[in-house]
Amino acid sequence: MSLEHSEAARICKSLKANGIIPDFRAPNIIRLAPVALYTSYVEYGRLFKF
Repeated sequence: MSLEHSEAARICKSLKANGIIPDFRAPNIIRLAPVALYTSYVEYGRLFKF
């Protein structure tokens, strides 16, 4: 999933600080790939606020 946001770099840093590894693409793209084999239910909850 790709998201565009003017604060993408800051958001990526915050996600990393909370254990979620995003992929930042300049100038303002955040890419996330929730993969069942690599992502735990806890990580899904952090990402999607369950």
